[in-house]
Amino acid sequence: MAISYDSTLKEVLESPEAVALIEKYSPGFSKNPQLKMALGMKLGMCVKFPQAKMTKEQVKALEEDLKTLA
Repeated sequence: MAISYDSTLKEVLESPEAVALIEKYSPGFSKNPQLKMALGMKLGMCVKFPQAKMTKEQVKALEEDLKTLA
């Protein structure tokens, strides 16, 4: 299954390639203890939270990089 902004956080965290991409833009994102509360949420929503510490440009770049995972 391809990972995208519409994937749940649980699905994303099950993909080592997707985790690596997220960590590239937001180091420590996948280790945040608050993630357990958001496993059912869409990735696109999670990366916009302040805890992700991602700029709009980084969010856009991540979205483009995720398209390379097929």
